[in-house]
Amino acid sequence: MKFVLPSHVYAINHYICQYPANLADMSLDHVTLDSQCFLKDNQGYLTLTFDARENMLYYFGNHTKTISRIPMELGGKGMVLTGGTSVVNGMALDWVAGNLYWTETDKGIIKVSTKTGAFQRVLIKDLINPFGIVVHPGRG
Repeated sequence: MKFVLPSHVYAINHYICQYPANLADMSLDHVTLDSQCFLKDNQGYLTLTFDARENMLYYFGNHTKTISRIPMELGGKGMVLTGGTSVVNGMALDWVAGNLYWTETDKGIIKVSTKTGAFQRVLIKDLINPFGIVVHPGRG
């Protein structure tokens, strides 16, 4: 599999896949999940976020209840950052401060850690089904 940049990266059930941002660059011959996907390990992926500075993809595996990251390069290996989470439906990266934020929908919380998974804490609690999350690094 060849990584094409820029590209659209998406999660579809047990796969994380990509296709070129310019569809004219994409060959339509033999388009399959096998040709587009680079993670295929039965984790039930729900949410993704990307660090463009480090070319690092962050993802949540629903079956393993883990947040991990993987470099977007051939042969890149995934690394688990945190485990024991509940259902994560939203994730966002503050690329200025280097913090990762995520929602845990069934617990009604938003958590934060460094992008390495260190110093985790609950940022906001008592929410009703928090789903998506966006951060604005310019506003803190």
